Amino acid sequence: AGAVDGVFLDLPGPWKCIASATKCLKPGGVLCAFSPCIEQVQKTVAAMNGENCYYRFRTMEILLRPYEIRPELVEELRLPSLDSEGQPQEEQPQEERPAAKAESRAMAFPSVDVKGHSGYLTF
Repeated sequence: AGAVDGVFLDLPGPWKCIASATKCLKPGGVLCAFSPCIEQVQKTVAAMNGENCYYRFRTMEILLRPYEIRPELVEELRLPSLDSEGQPQEEQPQEERPAAKAESRAMAFPSVDVKGHSGYLTF
């Protein structure tokens, strides 16, 4: 039995290291391999199957999705005034209302120009 709880493989040809990684793992340890293409996933899973100790394989696709952080002016949320019975009071005409407070905050928006690179994590 090995000495480590988990092994993460992020290298060309992770299937070539499965036997060595298996020897390093404690019983119940976790192996995770990153592969940039599905053909590498297939070879890695085949090598894991060959060890006869892995079960419930999972492969998840990951995709880099960049976000843009930029300042945006955010207005204070205005709730209606309530009367003594908890009912909303009549709204004041727009021109009579005090101006809403606004402040600048950093906001995150998904980039519209996604040129991401996909990859796969196999457990």
